[in-house]
Amino acid sequence: MKLLNNIEPETQSRHKSVFNSTWKVHQFDIVMPSETRGKTISLNRLYLRLANSTKVEVQGGFIDGWNGQFTTSLFKGTNGLYEPINEYQDNYLLFDFQGIEIDVPANGILFFKIQWISGSNYRLDTGSSQYTTTYFQNDTLRPGNSSFAIEYRLSMELELQIAHSDDGVSFSEFYNLDISNIPQFRFLKIRAKLKGGGPIIETGASRQTPILSSIKINYDELSIEGRLTDLERLNAINMAKLNFKSNALLKSEKYKLYDMVIDTFEEDSLNLINNNDSENKASLYDKNQGRYIGEGTLETVSEEVSSYCKSIIIDSECEGCQFQYSLDNGINWSAAQPGEIIDVSAWSDRQLKIKIDMLTPSSVLMALSYAWA
Repeated sequence: MKLLNNIEPETQSRHKSVFNSTWKVHQFDIVMPSETRGKTISLNRLYLRLANSTKVEVQGGFIDGWNGQFTTSLFKGTNGLYEPINEYQDNYLLFDFQGIEIDVPANGILFFKIQWISGSNYRLDTGSSQYTTTYFQNDTLRPGNSSFAIEYRLSMELELQIAHSDDGVSFSEFYNLDISNIPQFRFLKIRAKLKGGGPIIETGASRQTPILSSIKINYDELSIEGRLTDLERLNAINMAKLNFKSNALLKSEKYKLYDMVIDTFEEDSLNLINNNDSENKASLYDKNQGRYIGEGTLETVSEEVSSYCKSIIIDSECEGCQFQYSLDNGINWSAAQPGEIIDVSAWSDRQLKIKIDMLTPSSVLMALSYAWA
């Protein structure tokens, strides 16, 4: 159960606003916290602070705007000594809503209306300005902030979590399900968590029994023909990567290269460079195909080359790409043409980086190698 506390910090009293036969109708707004806006909440109790212990009989309910229609039943306000928050035992009007549900509008503002029945007392207007802005006595606008507290909770919500496995035995920990990014595994477990429901504050018992009728899962199953096609595609990709590695090694032997890096991207090993560091861009890496696809700029991690290095050669399997290299850890860059020997004897630094500009959304980088001598 949550508590909206507009009793403290206390402010200076400006107009206590009497409840009596002359001033029968009182209205004030309640500015609900951001977590409730646009949602349904379950209300337990509202405590409205009074100036003294004199008995007064009233009834109140929520309305759809100033002088609007009631959207809830009317509840009797009980005049007595209560302590809604620690160290603030005092005289309050208590409205026991018994877990009724109410929709909080997107702006978060609720309106509460009190109608006098008998007796006389004053509202205490020493509340905070955080959760209220306005008070009407009949149709007269009064200064001062109503001192009140509300017990509430968010109504029933469904939270879905998922765990995955490749073998049906060892499952991951449960984590929140992202509908826009459904995980692709052979075995899935779904856990539904029902939260809320307006429990009774004294016992914790739910006022409503949670019922989950069903969870519907739509999925695509790959046919035998589809699996064979997929296997053939993977074999073709692996053969192309093997051929690239073989050719890179033959080139290194031909040009007497001392050291070489060959990357066929079994994992996401390149850095996606963003022109705007504050923007969070997704990776271009496609883990299913083991390649980079799309528009953007990629960089390798820095490699320290030997001091006697005089030349480098870059090679790749790439469509729609341009290359640059740097020997000062990415401070200065020079253009590079794949397959050509590049003279780097004029460079004094030895921190080698390769930059790949993926020029279009259809650019594809399947493999990369670079060597030096």
